[in-house]
Amino acid sequence: MHPLDNPILHSLESIHAPFAVGSGPARRFLPEIGPLAGFRGEPGPALAALSLVTRPGDGCGFFLDEPIEAAGWTPTLSGLRRKF
Repeated sequence: MHPLDNPILHSLESIHAPFAVGSGPARRFLPEIGPLAGFRGEPGPALAALSLVTRPGDGCGFFLDEPIEAAGWTPTLSGLRRKF
């Protein structure tokens, strides 16, 4: 996979790793920095991992080819918001 195929995840696993939270298939920027997040693979397991580092009501912004739906998350125009 080319880094520009998934630029946010690539950034969070490399140069911006000190500003990232998460593990396994998903990472996000620290909430105080911003909502951008990235993942690899299937959305279900990745969002489950991201739920461990995202508070209920917080949003995560993704760059995706198509919208996704996942249990515990609400789609918004700007990404997904973790349900309360």
